[in-house]
Amino acid sequence: MMVDGFKDMLLNLLFIIAPLFLYHLLQSGYRPKRFWYYALLLMLPACSAVLCMSFPLYIAPGYFFSMAGVPFILAFLYGGVPGGAATCVVSLAYRFWLGREGFWLMLGTVGLTLMLLLGILPLFRNMSSNLKIAVVGICAIAYRSILAFVNFALEPDLFYSMLDDGSFMQLSVVMTAVSLLSAYVIELIHRQSNSREAEMNTEKLKMISELAASVSHEVRNPLTVTQGFIQLLRQPGIDPEKQERYLQLALEELRRAQSIITDFLSFAKPQMEHIELIEIEGEMQYVIGVMYPYALMQNVLIQYEPSAGSYWIKGDRQKLRQCLINLMKNSVEAMPDGGTLFLRVQAVESYVQLRIEDTGIGMDDEQLKRLGKPYYSTKDKGTGLGTMVVFRIIEAMGGSVSVQSEKGRGTVFTILLPLDKSDPAISLKSPASRA
Repeated sequence: MMVDGFKDMLLNLLFIIAPLFLYHLLQSGYRPKRFWYYALLLMLPACSAVLCMSFPLYIAPGYFFSMAGVPFILAFLYGGVPGGAATCVVSLAYRFWLGREGFWLMLGTVGLTLMLLLGILPLFRNMSSNLKIAVVGICAIAYRSILAFVNFALEPDLFYSMLDDGSFMQLSVVMTAVSLLSAYVIELIHRQSNSREAEMNTEKLKMISELAASVSHEVRNPLTVTQGFIQLLRQPGIDPEKQERYLQLALEELRRAQSIITDFLSFAKPQMEHIELIEIEGEMQYVIGVMYPYALMQNVLIQYEPSAGSYWIKGDRQKLRQCLINLMKNSVEAMPDGGTLFLRVQAVESYVQLRIEDTGIGMDDEQLKRLGKPYYSTKDKGTGLGTMVVFRIIEAMGGSVSVQSEKGRGTVFTILLPLDKSDPAISLKSPASRA
């Protein structure tokens, strides 16, 4: 007797495979620690079994074969006792509701198969992927054999009839093939999930590596400046007033280093923690005072064109100083044979423009495109992360950074930051009105 209903067989295969992908989607997405979430995961194979029993395969007039044994086996081996028990209880309850005739057959088959699965389960978890697939196939054959034995005990005439027309062998092959395919899909999903998790861990390690390099790069700046001040303090006959000023600046830079370390320990996206009104002219004077000893050591002259008025912005003062010092230090280091560092501040429409220009070695178009990318630097021992941090901080303050450079002639960094107009005491005149 040929097994009718090829469409029903494909439908059963869909009922078994579809919940596997749904389970994968639920596991790979947001995982709330709620009872309903775990209950849903446990009930997926049970729902699969119920659907398989609702659309069974036709054998003979009045007799059908259900593929519910496949989700039952998969639930026990891959979901453990909770998943298998939930599938078992729901399947038996639904079978009892459909009719008591098939209930005793299913109860006997499930009971004997359950003992086999409980014995295999402790070993199954440590098996290789291919061996797990093979074990699932063996369990499917065992389930079908147990079903045939119970069927023979309850209805021997039907059993002999199935042997004569080949239905028993066909159903056994179909169930085993579906079980093997389902196990293969599960292992493939697990393999992809593990691969994705490994990639995520690699990305996390890469981020930590970049973060560590950033901290090292950023902290080096204030430490270098502090070293310059300490060297100046060693000069004989230094003026007491200058000595006190150098000490204050050195301490300020050490505090800035501490602030940078704290900031980068939780670095993900620059957040403006201490928003305040910042007067640009005062910040430029401060940064120039900090960078002057370092520039002097490198034989670099700083020329600053003061602004014609007061320009105020809203932002984080320490982060703005960090950006300016970083860019100015890079400009100084781009002039190994000495040169001039030009600084200028002016208003451009509703923005304040900070221009940092050097007469250093410059960059070509390829270097310019890669500027600001992690682990790219024009310096031998640079990481490129300092400039990247500058770009991100300025963007977080609502501004932008543009770079123009020519090989052998120098580089110009132009920072645009939005002016603050909330305070009526702030004078924000355009350059034309100041002329």
